[in-house]
Amino acid sequence: MKHAICDVCRKVAEPPVSSLHYPAELEAALEEEGINTERYICQTCAEGAVAEQQAFKEEIEPGLRNGSLCALCWEELDPPGGRSVRSVDGTQMRRLCGSCYEQVKKCRPDA
Repeated sequence: MKHAICDVCRKVAEPPVSSLHYPAELEAALEEEGINTERYICQTCAEGAVAEQQAFKEEIEPGLRNGSLCALCWEELDPPGGRSVRSVDGTQMRRLCGSCYEQVKKCRPDA
């Protein structure tokens, strides 16, 4: 039986383990080159990652709400307030820095 090695702590991952996936195009290209794309994370590391993600979310959420951080790159908005675009579904407004705004406009001219 093959053991799953955690990608984070490099220890044998005891069940339950989670599989990690590359984006589909990258995974296909890696497999084409003969590179193994099987990746796993143990329960302990997965729980730690979720806790870190939650802490980060709590840290940046006030800045996103009050419009002082870009909704995409999370950098300080310069000028303050940034540029506004509607969400894809049109229900919310998002504040973006100039760079992110230009990228969104290229992809969604109607934004």
